[in-house]
Amino acid sequence: MQAHDSAGASPRDWAAILALAAVALLLICRFWLAADLPLTDTTEARYAEIARKMVETGNWLMPQHSYGVPYFAKPPFAFWMSAIGIKLFGSNELAVRLPILVWSVAFCGGFYAWLRSLLGRSRAIAGLLVLSSTLLFFISTAAVMTDLILTACVGFALMAFWYRYHGGGVAAEIGLYLAIGIGVLTKGPLAGVLVLTPIGLWALTTRQVGEVWQRFAWLRGGLLAAAVSLPWYAIAEWRYPGFLEYFIVGEHFGRF
Repeated sequence: MQAHDSAGASPRDWAAILALAAVALLLICRFWLAADLPLTDTTEARYAEIARKMVETGNWLMPQHSYGVPYFAKPPFAFWMSAIGIKLFGSNELAVRLPILVWSVAFCGGFYAWLRSLLGRSRAIAGLLVLSSTLLFFISTAAVMTDLILTACVGFALMAFWYRYHGGGVAAEIGLYLAIGIGVLTKGPLAGVLVLTPIGLWALTTRQVGEVWQRFAWLRGGLLAAAVSLPWYAIAEWRYPGFLEYFIVGEHFGRF
């Protein structure tokens, strides 16, 4: 009976196995490229150097463009991640990229679990393969930039909203607000906009505004997200007067 079961794998089972093997191969390939490919892109090289300066100078509060010259264009969370990699594994390409890759793997795991709860195992594996093989995502998964962590935060927040709305526990709702807070600490208020806008539009188009408002503790959740992100902004403005005007007004409204 056991032999019959092992020999009788369906074409769908084999397709799932091959898809998972392809995902694993993509991960191995990206890990190898992260270790072997030099920091040639201007953004990646600049961000890696900012992280290196954090470790060298011990100033983890404000990213530095040059020694003693603050870099106001981005909040520090992504730089903290790369700096932790340098602190643990030394100043090299893999060390500065590895924390981003870990975030990517965690996001892919969450994405797969969410899809599986919606569509089943086979379609979730197919979706994971599509995501991981997309060229832009494949490149971003270990690039020293803020984009992947922002994407993960927005994705985690929206998946947490879905879980909570469909009967999930309070942990899912807490995850929603924590993801927004970390996203704001990664790339600014844009993270909140990218999460709350689709939720609001969905609630409006499905006429669920009242239900969404009642099911979620938005005011307390906003305080939790603020507790994660705003202390750094307050300390940064105190230490570097004019930072908030440059970053909030200049980098968002002025550049837009």
